[in-house]
Amino acid sequence: MRDGSMHKGIDFAMPEGTPLLALEPGTIEVYNDDPGGWGNAVIIHYDSGDSHLYAHLNGVTVSDGARVKPGDTVALSGNTGSSTGAHLHWEVWKGRDHTNAVNPVTYIRSYMTAPPVPRSNSANLPTGSGVIPVGNSSYVSAAPAGTQYNYIPPTNFTNTQPLRFRDTEARPNSPSNNYSYKVIADDRDFRLMLNQTAESLQIPGQWLADIIAHESLPTMRPDQRNLGGGTDTGLIQFTAETARSLGTTTEALARMTRAEQMAYVYKHLEPFKGRMESIFDIAVAVHRPGYFDRWKRGEDFEGKQHLEQQYFPSLGKFVGRSYYRSQANVTHTRFVASCTICQRAQAGGYILPHEVSVYG
Repeated sequence: MRDGSMHKGIDFAMPEGTPLLALEPGTIEVYNDDPGGWGNAVIIHYDSGDSHLYAHLNGVTVSDGARVKPGDTVALSGNTGSSTGAHLHWEVWKGRDHTNAVNPVTYIRSYMTAPPVPRSNSANLPTGSGVIPVGNSSYVSAAPAGTQYNYIPPTNFTNTQPLRFRDTEARPNSPSNNYSYKVIADDRDFRLMLNQTAESLQIPGQWLADIIAHESLPTMRPDQRNLGGGTDTGLIQFTAETARSLGTTTEALARMTRAEQMAYVYKHLEPFKGRMESIFDIAVAVHRPGYFDRWKRGEDFEGKQHLEQQYFPSLGKFVGRSYYRSQANVTHTRFVASCTICQRAQAGGYILPHEVSVYG
């Protein structure tokens, strides 16, 4: 119940422009600027008899009456209609009438044992989508040519990256950006400080968010301790020595809020300002700061093999992003028990469907 009436769906916070997919074969019904509060909306009347409503959209990528199949992109999430922030309002109906809405959680659970369906390279996707089949359900997303590790620039949404989350704000580090992490969406002060810090450091906020998630596994807790039993603490796992060099201690850092600890994240990374040209540069500045210059010169150093084989391929995995070269991704449109992102989606943290790297 909400304000005396039933809220018949589930709201998923997500960046505007996140692609939304059909989960079953069905027929499209489009609502443009619905006066009832949905804003731009699309209803998929599935052949199974169920219908799904996606509301508050930025745009619909299919026409009214069009046929769709599992994995087809049907819309881009947004903030239209009666909406106070970027999110997807998702309803599940039995039949074609919204008066027969059912709890979407029940629908999610019905998918728990079904296999993932790969996203199709169908006619309703942009021309030249760059999705290359490399197996029964794995895809490689095209990356810019000539980059050292073929990383995906995180602030652009292009035809070759139709499933990557995009930033639709005028500035890449807009205060509204949560980069698909629920903890960032829920902690306003942290979100503001993260984006301000990234802007001051001249790096995309998404890169910094993915680094913090990797370091904190991915709680983003200021008191997160190293799972190996060490004393490394916090958002970027400050060592005791690093904390002292910044004028504090790991004990003091653990008592701070996320927003307060971001000041020390900035202090640690400030010496590298203007030189962090990729997410990998940030990773080295966090994990092996003493070797940053050698890294930039392309030289070997202690720990470089670990970074390239373990650290870099894991960046972004908690929200289905991959930056590393030759990384095959699977598109999950149904619950997969072994998938970390699916587990969090089931618990209400993230939206399905999503890309997940094969190592995840």
